[in-house]
Amino acid sequence: MAWAASAEGRAIEAGDVFPAEFFINGDSAFNLEEWMMVPVNDGAHADFDYHQSSSRVAIKRAFGILIRRWGIFWRPLEVQFRRRAPLIKCCMLLHNYCITKRIALDLRELHGLTEIQPRRSEKTPLFDKNGRPVEHLKTAPRAPGVPIGSRRSTKREALIAKIEERGLKRPKKRARHGGN
Repeated sequence: MAWAASAEGRAIEAGDVFPAEFFINGDSAFNLEEWMMVPVNDGAHADFDYHQSSSRVAIKRAFGILIRRWGIFWRPLEVQFRRRAPLIKCCMLLHNYCITKRIALDLRELHGLTEIQPRRSEKTPLFDKNGRPVEHLKTAPRAPGVPIGSRRSTKREALIAKIEERGLKRPKKRARHGGN
């Protein structure tokens, strides 16, 4: 919904943002387009879907850590839209500084609230054992139209060919031992 409502989303869809050889690496919440690569889960291209999805993991982890460190991201941003990108960039720079200087994350939590500023607390989001948020925003259902598995993208087909050419495969699932 945010994508469709934003001027940036519409500009990207219109092809006005970056050269044609570039694309966004999206997840299955988006439709496959020439400018948006997503996993299709059609079975025929499991190797591509695996590598396409895996390339997003590092970014998702980084954002999870960023959100965990800065309580300002635990709720909707209460700043003017034009100030959001500089605010996020500032938090990223501060986050990198904290990592470089080995400044530990020290959250003070009491009764389900975490202090995000002196004398200001917010409800603590749920995080997994690795510090990643487990509560996510609800997204709008996929836009109606052609089912994603039947969509075609020449750019996706070229990427699939490159993965096959390089012999990249999805790792085999490990057999589970011990009856677990």
